[in-house]
Amino acid sequence: MLLPYLLIILFISLPFIPSFFLTKHIVEQALQNTPGIVLYAISACLAVGLGFGLSSLYLFLWLIVVRSVSTGYVISEVLLCIGFTVLLLYLSLRQRKSADTLRRFDALQAFKSATLTQKIACFGFGMVAIVAMVLVAHMVLVFPHGGFDAWAIWNMRARFLFLSGASWANAFNPVMPHTDYPLLLPLTVMRGWVYVGTDTQYVPAIVAVTFTCATVGLLAFAVMAFRGVLHGFAAGAVLISTTLFLLQGVYQTADVPVAYYSLAALTLITISERTGNSLALTMAGAFSGLAAWTKNEGLLLIVVVAVSLVLSLLRRQPLKTIACQALLFGAGVLPVLALVMYFKVVFAPPNDLVSGQGQQTLRMILNVGRYVRIIGAIAGELIKDYLWLPVIFIVLISGGIKRAAVTRTAFIVVGLMSVGYFFVYVTTPLGLEYHLGSSLDRVMLQMWPGFLLASFTSMRLLR
Repeated sequence: MLLPYLLIILFISLPFIPSFFLTKHIVEQALQNTPGIVLYAISACLAVGLGFGLSSLYLFLWLIVVRSVSTGYVISEVLLCIGFTVLLLYLSLRQRKSADTLRRFDALQAFKSATLTQKIACFGFGMVAIVAMVLVAHMVLVFPHGGFDAWAIWNMRARFLFLSGASWANAFNPVMPHTDYPLLLPLTVMRGWVYVGTDTQYVPAIVAVTFTCATVGLLAFAVMAFRGVLHGFAAGAVLISTTLFLLQGVYQTADVPVAYYSLAALTLITISERTGNSLALTMAGAFSGLAAWTKNEGLLLIVVVAVSLVLSLLRRQPLKTIACQALLFGAGVLPVLALVMYFKVVFAPPNDLVSGQGQQTLRMILNVGRYVRIIGAIAGELIKDYLWLPVIFIVLISGGIKRAAVTRTAFIVVGLMSVGYFFVYVTTPLGLEYHLGSSLDRVMLQMWPGFLLASFTSMRLLR
């Protein structure tokens, strides 16, 4: 009975370990004055998504070349992860010229040196996190198969891929729903089933909870690194207390993972802008590409991030610098985007929102009534699920903005993504009310962690 759980641990930890050493190397270089416990936490949260993303891409390549998954796949992945881990450890040791560059993971010392306000914030966040974990555990038991989209789209696609053997490409038959959706989540679940040997429901549930926890941890510790303990725990508490986030986190759909990858990209862009670290910008490109490998909305994110970087630099940097930044970002995003495009061209059927455009598109753009209905739906969603938003706006507007210039790009990304989503609804060939009712809450949730990162990094909580 113990063996399946050990195999699940192996499935998660195997790509996590080399990913952790890679992200730690980048974050350690960029955030040199960051306490060790915060640095390690950011690195671990980034490594979760990087490990899942890269291992899913490797599995996709394996399926293309070998056509079926067997013991050889597992052996090759184990050897690759061990090899990359040894290489990264070797490079890390070579770059350490003195013992002073080592970071200590000393949580007890960090707590002792904290102020009373910081200790209260830590205690409050801990209480909120414990309550959230109990609720998440309860919801996993109540919804063991996730929400409707989980068993109708994501987990069903994973089962087709897992059970079809050499005929795995049949999983993209257009008679099934949304077979054009990217494969990071189905392949990650399939990979877990390959390790365990059966399509147990534990795997997608664990993947969903892991992404949820990583999103909270990344937001809290990234803001902590940028603005301090109080801001970090406050940002994490706001995200945890967003009920929709916890619900979608256990529904086993791709919306929390794509929110995670968007947040990771914005975190690394903010690190790059604050420190000038080029590796962080390249890694931001990789996470943007993984967002596109998670859900179609990630393709919009790539375009928006690229445009936002240019807009953010345009008034402050020469064209040569802008071109260099674009190349660094492209070095991270293009390899992943190439595989996404290969999947779209070779396997995926046409997307319904794209193929449904035609002569009626212009009429919909000129229809003022559609704008009114969309704005009304957005307002209703904000009132229902985002009760913290007015408080955040009040703090920012009433003099709480301390250094918004540091997060200019993050704010631009969130703003342009909002505009992009808005016009997706304006031009949707589906019924507008149906489309709004079935997706608006999840689409807005995808931007929420990134908005919290930009807001809490910019605001002043205590004078």
